[in-house]
Amino acid sequence: MSYMDDCFAGAPQEFLICITVHKAVQVGVTSGELYVRISLDKMTKSTKSYPNTENPFFNEYFVFEFHCTLTELLRLTILFELKKHMTYKKNVVVGELLVDLHSVWNQTNHGYFKKWGRLEAPIGENQTLEYAVASHGYLQLDLAIVSQHSPVSFGLGSEEQDTQNLNKWTVDHDYDDIERNLLTNVNTFAPSNIRYFVAFYRGYFIRQSNYMIQVSFAGFNGKTPVAKNTTTPVWNHEINFAWMYPSVAQRFLILIFAHEHLQWKCVAEFELSLEEIAFKGTPSLGPTYLHLYDPVNPMIYVGRLLMELRSEMLTDSQPTHTLSSKTVPGLDETRFWHDDVYLIEFLPLMGHHILTSGTAYKISARLAEHSSNVLEGQLRAPLDRFRSAMNSKSFRREAPFRSCMFRVRLPDNRAKYESDFFMLDVVNNMRSELDTFKLFQRKYPHQDEEQAKCLKVIVGSILTRIKEGLDAHRFDHDVQPQRTTWDINRQLYLLDYFAKLPLELQHLKQRLRSCFLEHLDTSIADVVNELQRLVAEIGALSSMARTQDEWPELVLSLSAAGKDVGVCRLNAKLFLNLRTQETDLDRETLCWRLKSFAFKSPSCTHTCPNCGCTTAIVSGCLAIVVERERKEFLSVHNEDWTNIEPMLWHLNSGQTHFLCHVYIHQAKIRPGGEKKNICDPHLRVLFADQACETYTSPGTLSPIWNAVITFNWVSLPGGIGLYLRNPPLLSLEFYNSERSLPEDLVGMGSVAMSVISEDRASDSNWDEAGVFGLSKNPLRKLQRLKYLTPPPLKWVSIARKGTLQAEVLMSAEIIELSVEPTGQEAAKEPQLATGIPMAIRPNMQNFV
Repeated sequence: MSYMDDCFAGAPQEFLICITVHKAVQVGVTSGELYVRISLDKMTKSTKSYPNTENPFFNEYFVFEFHCTLTELLRLTILFELKKHMTYKKNVVVGELLVDLHSVWNQTNHGYFKKWGRLEAPIGENQTLEYAVASHGYLQLDLAIVSQHSPVSFGLGSEEQDTQNLNKWTVDHDYDDIERNLLTNVNTFAPSNIRYFVAFYRGYFIRQSNYMIQVSFAGFNGKTPVAKNTTTPVWNHEINFAWMYPSVAQRFLILIFAHEHLQWKCVAEFELSLEEIAFKGTPSLGPTYLHLYDPVNPMIYVGRLLMELRSEMLTDSQPTHTLSSKTVPGLDETRFWHDDVYLIEFLPLMGHHILTSGTAYKISARLAEHSSNVLEGQLRAPLDRFRSAMNSKSFRREAPFRSCMFRVRLPDNRAKYESDFFMLDVVNNMRSELDTFKLFQRKYPHQDEEQAKCLKVIVGSILTRIKEGLDAHRFDHDVQPQRTTWDINRQLYLLDYFAKLPLELQHLKQRLRSCFLEHLDTSIADVVNELQRLVAEIGALSSMARTQDEWPELVLSLSAAGKDVGVCRLNAKLFLNLRTQETDLDRETLCWRLKSFAFKSPSCTHTCPNCGCTTAIVSGCLAIVVERERKEFLSVHNEDWTNIEPMLWHLNSGQTHFLCHVYIHQAKIRPGGEKKNICDPHLRVLFADQACETYTSPGTLSPIWNAVITFNWVSLPGGIGLYLRNPPLLSLEFYNSERSLPEDLVGMGSVAMSVISEDRASDSNWDEAGVFGLSKNPLRKLQRLKYLTPPPLKWVSIARKGTLQAEVLMSAEIIELSVEPTGQEAAKEPQLATGIPMAIRPNMQNFV
């Protein structure tokens, strides 16, 4: 799923489901008229009939229209039924094919092109053994999903085609070869060789009611008994059925119904994908808790459900597609994990770009049914000479700092998260090294040998880090008291992947060593592309949004003037303290690291980080610590913090003064981003308690400002070490007129600032002066580029309501100052000047 598609997953939009039914072969029926009936949701369409052949040819095109969210669309399943016309009785189903739209969406260009699907016996029918084993033929079809926000495509094509060589005709592809063009690579001798067992044990819900569960998969629908008048229903019920794996039907849909106002109402829903829980083995999940939220308002926590999914290989060549259920014994969860009491503490220090007209704010935190105390304070307008109708406010809390805290009991699965945090550390390191190498290529563009030498060192450092992780057994976690099948499959999958990864990295190093000089630039580009591919792969493996052992969502809430300003939804495990008493190994997590939290509007349904719905940015620290380990946690952070008493903190370093530079060169407004025939754009910048605007560029959609905004003497709480690892965010507001009114707002965005310490400020400039400036060692030059001032310009997205409206070419930095400001200097207003430094100014001579 692409960045923009994922952003609109929760927003209603228009979709077209485009289907072409080409032909069927080997259907086993030689007489009578055959046709294909297509069912999707509550709509059905049929092809024309083709008489007296077992290889009917249809070649008909159908379109289904939907207006819904992407999440709702991907839950649907398309049913293709090959039917035979009967004269005096109901038409007979010769075979059927089920395809999940989720499987279609995950394909290249969101579609299948001339693929063959195996027709199966109808679900729920009791066939004779001869009929079940007999072949029902194959159906060839095209299937594509077109969305309102999908990029323009010139037509469907085989996913085997190279997108970089679309001008090459594929003359050797035989689309009539069924084995090479199957929808899945399923063994034809065992198309239905898995029996799934889905067990529901018990639940914990906020409201008292009658509860029932329904599970749906590829036409199967099973229900549990009703648990009456309770908040802790117990079902101990198992549903089982047989199906093939792998398959184009991949999605389980679990619906929780409650009896309210004399009718059954769906109060929660949850989706499972078989491909996400298989890990090259048979699918399995749990036992685990699934955390449930209201389908209408995802911010409302409904409860949690203890369930398990397991699968078994079958010896039957093709068992009947029938569903059955039975009662099972209750589950003792202490066999798989132990609960522990965690302290969740959030310490806000300052906030800016708070879109409210109120004068006071309230901030709190909650997780599941638990919530913290509420902190209150006063808001103030930013210090600038410009007047904006957006009502942007800011706040800064005074020492000693009070925090939000609450207790919650959660399963202690920290040993399972070791591999996740190790992979996150590898991904972050690889991204940082590749970004620095791109700067090296920009500064030394024609020095291929030096670039190759630096790239070999980068690959070697990644290889060393991975080998150290394998030697430290970061994937061989010992889970007490017992591991589930999902744990074993995932651990074996990761061990196999990272055992092969060093061989790939060594091959990349060897490729650079053995390359001829005249081809070195091409080899460097190929190695960089391969490293970026590995970053994406490891990033997907390190995704902390796992289905098993998931925790509820941690939500930070900000309100003012009696109204909700924004919420910040976080993955709680990222802020978990992994340091235990049994080991001295320090794991890098976000626990109690100063971070800028972006709050979004409560009505925002987008999932991308920069959707233009940001209503506040709050800087603070967040930690989730086992209560019995709090003393060790405090001793680790005593260098920067002093815990005076529970929920009361003091910064040992007081505050640090910075000089802030914002370099804004130009912008480009995308078609549709302008709202008027005449566009006079300008950019408003907000940071801490200060704000400033660029000049207005009249009558253009591509303004060039070449401006430098300077915020003098910005004082931030804490030492510079708090900001080096997590740079603060700068807020942007883009307007298309000289006025700064809400109706003139094109969009909003944010950019991470470069943090430069005082000792590096004099030796981090772009010229060759300095300690490493005259060095001929390319590795020293590479290291020097990690702390550049001024930072290189980059394109920053400006969005509104989830749609990209414009892009700004800019950068920002804060430089540490050791001297204390005088009264006049501290009160000095932001300065706006013209003339970006030549080192980062783009070369515009080739552009009109």
